[in-house]
Formats: sequence, structure tokens, C-alpha cells
Amino acid sequence: MLSRLGQVVKRCLRETDFAYRYGGEEFTVLLPMTTSTDGAVTAERIRTEFKKETFSPAPGQDVHVTVSIGLAQYKPKEEVKAFVHRVDQLMYQGKKGGKDRVCSES
Repeated sequence: MLSRLGQVVKRCLRETDFAYRYGGEEFTVLLPMTTSTDGAVTAERIRTEFKKETFSPAPGQDVHVTVSIGLAQYKPKEEVKAFVHRVDQLMYQGKKGGKDRVCSES
């Protein structure tokens, strides 16, 4: 499942973007020189494309999996640890709010 998510993320990104596996089942995506609006479009594209993926854990049993995405823009001079925590909280907000969503500041 994580491998397929990585493939979806890769398909949705530009050559200038970066994606990393961060933690057990979490990914970090960096979108340099991207506005908040364009970042939201990319996050939504990842969410909808992954939802289309079909997993078959057993014959005749098709499963669709969703993702929750936290989206934030790095603030100048912000500590990296604080930035990661801020985005992580947004992702958990999405999970608590019903999953399968993009949560951002504003």
C-alpha cells in the first residue's frame, strides 16, 4: 500500500518537487516556489488519485484506501521542528474530522 501511495505521489508531482517517506506511514512533500493555492491543488490531486487505487487483499475483495493530508506553507525563519509539528497537527485534524481530506491553515 505504501509503495502504491509513493507511486501516486510521484505521478502527481513536478520534477522540481520532492517527496519523502516520513515515519511509518507518513509522507512529506515539498513543493518549492508554490503558492498555497497551487499546493492545495496538488494535495487534492494526490488525495483523489490515491482514492481511485484498488487493492485486493483477497480474491473478489476490492478495497479502496484514503489519505488525510496536512498542508502548510513554511514561514521564513521558522524552526523546522515547529513547521513539521504544525503540518502534522493539520494532518491529524483531517483524520479526526472524518479522514479522506486535505486540511490547511486558512
